[in-house]
Parts: sequence; structure tokens; C-alpha cells
Amino acid sequence: MRQKTVLIADDSPTVVKMLSYMLSSLPCDVISASDGVEAIKLCYSAHPDLILLDILMPRMNGYQVCRLLKDDEQTKQIPIIMLTAKDQQSDRFWGLATGADEYIVKDFEDDHLIETIGRILQQDLPQTAPTAERKLKEISTVDLLSHANNLLDQQLYQSTITNRINQLARSIQNFEETLTSVFELLSRILTFQLGAISVLRSQSTRLRIYFYLPDRASHQMIEQAKLLLLSEFSRTPAVQNVETFFLHGTVDTDSDWELKSHCESVLIGRNKKIGSILLGDSRKGRFSDNDRETFRIAGTEAAVVIDNARLYDDNARIHAELERELRRAHDIQKLMLPQDNPLEKYLSIEATSIPAKEVGGDYYDYYPLNDHQLLLAIGDVTGKGVPAALMMATIKTALQIRLELTSDVSEIMMSLNKLVCHQATRQYMTFFLGIIDINANTITYCNAGHNFPYLISGQYDTLTYLEYSSLPLGFVPHDAYLARVQHFENDDILFFYTDGIIEALNAERELFGYPRLEKLLLSHYRNDLITIQLKILETIAAFCHETPQDDDMTMVLIQKTPR
Repeated sequence: MRQKTVLIADDSPTVVKMLSYMLSSLPCDVISASDGVEAIKLCYSAHPDLILLDILMPRMNGYQVCRLLKDDEQTKQIPIIMLTAKDQQSDRFWGLATGADEYIVKDFEDDHLIETIGRILQQDLPQTAPTAERKLKEISTVDLLSHANNLLDQQLYQSTITNRINQLARSIQNFEETLTSVFELLSRILTFQLGAISVLRSQSTRLRIYFYLPDRASHQMIEQAKLLLLSEFSRTPAVQNVETFFLHGTVDTDSDWELKSHCESVLIGRNKKIGSILLGDSRKGRFSDNDRETFRIAGTEAAVVIDNARLYDDNARIHAELERELRRAHDIQKLMLPQDNPLEKYLSIEATSIPAKEVGGDYYDYYPLNDHQLLLAIGDVTGKGVPAALMMATIKTALQIRLELTSDVSEIMMSLNKLVCHQATRQYMTFFLGIIDINANTITYCNAGHNFPYLISGQYDTLTYLEYSSLPLGFVPHDAYLARVQHFENDDILFFYTDGIIEALNAERELFGYPRLEKLLLSHYRNDLITIQLKILETIAAFCHETPQDDDMTMVLIQKTPR
């Protein structure tokens, strides 16, 4: 059995002696180098089984030595232990990033080093050729520096490609624009007649194949490239539909060119195959080994950009579809609100509801019970958006059904409370329910935690609350909701609202508040209702000054007109 060889690369003779002594207990030969250039020369001439590599050495440091050795097919399999006094986390990261197999801080009383060396020496080192046939290679300093320069040039070239592709990731483009940009970049790096990419749409069974032709290609080349790309998904049962798109160039239907050269790279996005990218040409041997390596690197980087663009495109499409659905829901919800005044002869009514989102959780409604009674409801569901809107629709339906059985506001309120309590979403709702009686000049009402409505007296120029309230709907299943009665005379105005009105915020996070609202009502109550409503909305808009609002705004004004 061949004796293993360990190369110690360190500029300190003392360290070399100490390491040689430690290794004397292991079945191996020891050779040493005092600088980086000498270490690389010994690697080519002696082909050691393990390298103990210092970082701070003259002529070439350990990072550079490691990078050069790991880049060469003849030496890349040799295990390298970076043995150094540099103990910063950043040093360890960079050492392992250059290709070192282990990174150990020098501590000659630590058994970890000798255990690691022993473990590595017991492993079989992969050979580039059989040991008996391996020829020792002499390498000059000039050859070494030339190799280092070539490596730096290659890495700079690859880094430039990577940076250019990463720049695409920072630009917001739609999916097809991103693909076109990737192929335009590849056409500046490599020469090809046809570029193609297959992409499996996320959460879909559709496979899309995009072609980019710098100039023109034959129909036969297109079909050959398509077959090559489809073969990558031959074992993917989810693929059912294949669509073809052309990004650039012309298909020459008269040409009989065939695809005689191609290189292909699988696209991996988020640890999952999302497609393949292919370059093709009608000339044999068009792509060299360097071309294929460049394409491999570009394909790996492009996969991330393409995957991000694919997801961005999908999300944009889903967002657009969702917005369309929300607009439809907004229109439907608007139609659910009352459109006409059923007792126009006796009452003036103005109402508006402005959702903070496309759909909201504010609710108002009114129904004629007979020729002289009007039921008025207003409420606010906890939360916003679709869940709140669904609760609002549920309450509207339940209220209509309950009105077929009774017009007692207490009974109706208790029934609605039980309904909300049994909802799986565990939402709550403030709710005001009142019946205006034209003949009796009264409003009989129950309030479940809603903002107290205002009663503005046309006769006495006063503003009072319709006080008294119980818990919101959905808190306690068997809560009692007692009715109250308030006089409602000719020219009086009832003002109902949700908390989005008084909780409107400006840029300084200041609330619009009750005092501003009350001042507005007292200043303008002698105007017609639409003027009062518009004045309130204008004042709130000026107060908020384009500050986005988080809550829906709803108000209902009712005025009793003399018979």
C-alpha cells in the first residue's frame, strides 16, 4: 500500500517542525514549502494526499493557493486544511469560500487537528489517473503566474456575466421583457442562431416555450429545439398544455437549416426545476468547452432572474384578477344599499358609505314598515375587506327575514345577536336599529355598542345624543337589548354615522373627533341635507389631506318634513 504524503505550506520553520513532529505518529511522509509558489509547485510534482495550508505566506497567500489548486482538474481533489492564526469569522468564511475542506485555528495542544488529519488520510483520494500511470509534472514560476492570471481573467469574466444578469433582477419588467433581456445579454457573450427557453408556469400545467432569434432560423431548427426542450419534461405528468411564443426574429420557411450544435441548461428556481434554456446553431461544433461553461454559469444566474420574473408576472396577473373581482364585489355591495327614499313625502334622507378598501364592513339600510313607519339600521363590522363585507351581507339578509316575523326592535336585535355569536369567524358588530313613526313623532331604537346618533332640534337649535347602548352584537349570546323612545319633531334632523367619521386621521395622527363634527352640524343644520353631507365630507378631506384612512366612513341624515 502506498505511503500517504502530507504537504505543510507555512513560512515559519518552527510551525513546520512542530507539525512534522505531530504527524510522526501517523503513517505518512511529510514535505514542506515555505511560500505559496513553492507549495503549488510541490502539488504538481509530488501530488500530496493532504495539504496543511497557512494563509499569511510570502509570494502568494493561502487563499490564492487554495483557489488555484481547486480550479485545476489535476489538483482539485487534494484535501486542503487551512491551518492559521486568523480566527475571525470573516477569515473562516473566505477560507471555505475559496475551496478549503477544513478551516482550523492553530492550537498545538488541541487534538482536533491530528484527529482531522488522521480521518482525511484514511480516505481514498480520487485520482485523475491511475496511480501507477500518474506522471509527475514540473511547473515553473512563469507557468504558475500565467495560470493565476488566466484564472483571474476567467473569474472576472464570469463575475461580469453574473453582475450583468443580476442587474436584470433589479429591474422591474414583465416576464417576456425579462426573457428578451436575458437572450440579448447572451447574444453579446455567445454567438448563436436560436435561443429557446421552456418555462412551467407556477401552480399550472401549462408549459410555455419562448424563442429568441437574433436574426433568423429555419422552421426545422425551431421544431428540433422544441423537441429537445420537451424531452426535459417527458417524465412530468403535470404538463398537459404546451404553448409557443416568439420574442424576437424571423422564421425562415424557405431554409432547410438543421440544428447541428446546441447547449442546454436546466433552470432551477427555489430548489425546483422550472424549465430549460437552450442555445442552438446550424453549424457543427459551434460551441466550445469554454462557451458551454460560460453558458452554464449564465444559465444558473438567469434561472433566479427568470423565476423571480415568472412569480412577479403570476402575482401581477392574480392581483389584476383579484382587483377585478373586488370591483365587482364593490358594485354588488353598493347595489345592496338602499337606492330610493320609501317615505319621501314625510322624510328627507341623504346617505353615503365610503369603504377604506374596495369592499367594506360598514352597513346602513332602511325599509318602510307601512305608510307611516320607517326602519333604519346602521352598523360597523370588526375588520375590513371581504370578511367584513360578507358579515354585512349576512346581517342584511337576516334583518329582512326577521322583519317578516316582527317589527319589535328588541326582538330583532336579540335574534341578530345570536346569529353573529354563532359565526365561525367570531366577528363583532356595532349596530343601531330604529323605527321612525311619522304619526307619533318618535323614533324607537336599540343600540348595540354603536356610536350615539345625534338629534338636532330645528325648533330649539340644540344638539343631543340618542343615548343608551348595550354590548355589540356577537359578544354575549343571550344579552338583552332594551328599546328606548325619543321624540322626533318636524324639521328635526337625525345624524347617524360610523366611527370612520370621527376617527379620520391627518398626517400628524390627530383624530377628526366629536367636537369638529358637532361644530359642523350646528353650523350647517339649517341647510338642506345634501349640503350638510357634502360639507362634512369636504371638511374631513381637508383635515386628512390625502392621508390614507384605515376605516370605512358612513353617514345617514334624516329630516322630518311638515305634512
